[in-house]
Amino acid sequence: MISCPHCGGDLPRTSRFVAGLTRKQAIVLDFLAGELLAGRLSPTLREIGAAVQTSPGRVCQLLADLDQRGYVARIPGHARSVTMTEKGWALYRPMEASDAA
Repeated sequence: MISCPHCGGDLPRTSRFVAGLTRKQAIVLDFLAGELLAGRLSPTLREIGAAVQTSPGRVCQLLADLDQRGYVARIPGHARSVTMTEKGWALYRPMEASDAA
């Protein structure tokens, strides 16, 4: 587990190399998963930016990339509408014994 710079809580950690994500994309995905697993609302662009130490504009691009790859879904024009897709959540599930072989 890693600590969230936003709230100090523990976050799950993606397998960045398996997922084929950049470091920043993986950090954004980790932060989003941590917020959603904690039962909080989807974070704002500014909250994500503060957590990953980048600008809201860059966060928007990172989310667009994650959306295009199928890891997150967003409703354009709606605040706090970022959510994890089934593909995104699959990165946080433990591997089955048959998957590891």
